[in-house]
Amino acid sequence: MNVKTFGYQVDDELSFELPHPNHAGELFEQVDSNRDYLRRWLGWVDSTNSPADTRQFINFILTSYAKGNVFPGFMRYRGEFCGVHGINISQKNNTGEIGYWIGENFQGNGIATRATEAMTAIGFELLGLDRLLIRSGENNAPSWKIPERLGWAYEGTWREAIKVGERRLDMRCYSRLASEHEAIGLSGQRFIGRVDDEITLEPVHRDLAAPMFAIVDSNREHLGRWLDFVPKTTTMEHAYGFARACMNDYAGGSALRCAVRFRGDVVGAVGLETINRRLGTAEIGYWLSGSAEGNGIMTRAVDALTTYALEVEDLHRVEARMEPENVRSESVAKRCGFELEGTARSAGRVGERRCDVLVYARVR
Repeated sequence: MNVKTFGYQVDDELSFELPHPNHAGELFEQVDSNRDYLRRWLGWVDSTNSPADTRQFINFILTSYAKGNVFPGFMRYRGEFCGVHGINISQKNNTGEIGYWIGENFQGNGIATRATEAMTAIGFELLGLDRLLIRSGENNAPSWKIPERLGWAYEGTWREAIKVGERRLDMRCYSRLASEHEAIGLSGQRFIGRVDDEITLEPVHRDLAAPMFAIVDSNREHLGRWLDFVPKTTTMEHAYGFARACMNDYAGGSALRCAVRFRGDVVGAVGLETINRRLGTAEIGYWLSGSAEGNGIMTRAVDALTTYALEVEDLHRVEARMEPENVRSESVAKRCGFELEGTARSAGRVGERRCDVLVYARVR
């Protein structure tokens, strides 16, 4: 089980991670230790004064990601957090602007150049954007040399276009078009947690709405017997709303819902619900396409996400609940080391039908 984080591997040394509220301390430490260096270029540095400020920033970024307005990547170099990279997206124009910063002590390793090359591919191949822009202060040569090194087109310098502290700075502008991009062949996945060679978990986002809705729509009888949301999910708008809610709940730290991919195809979902960080508890839920059953997929996915909850999210207890008649779901819980603690009478509801609920739990 390899799910320690949800990331996008750039190369053997560099990766992007999906931002998480738990990153607030690392992010603030990197900003705080690089204030004199970063404030030369970035106007927000002096207003970032505590981990609470970075936590608010992370929440904003994830909410924007849920809306499709940003693609964020917190960067790690050889396992160490080193900076932030990402694309601000204009959905109306189908364009994006790449922005980035790294700590001074990580300079000289080609990190920003490699990250920008990867983020460019993400923008064109994964997000399907038509145009990307990089803007940088005239006096920030380390930054604007990156698009020059990567062969971007210089469009000009905007006079006194940005304000950093009390200074107004000229800004150099570079662009790249989709027609100029040579595809490198992305996998089609965003941030993933790798369970094994066959299974990955992918936090739900807008692009997963269609394949997940297709599974629900083609498995209504199979899934609708046990899951209350199935008869309520009848249109793609419902699916998009669910995807938005997933990332908003992740941003708020109350849930983590993932699509399950088996050999690259989306086949189901697994998620942590009602996360209570004060008590250290959560409930895990899961469902699988009927055609994918019999491959041990959900057992591996549930075990991986439960271990992630206990070891990475630092929770103490994860519950799994199901109807007594849902023997497949109960078997998964048993195989993953959950223990039966009792039966909550008439505690569940599917449509108008009330049902008993078995309560299983795995404790750290």
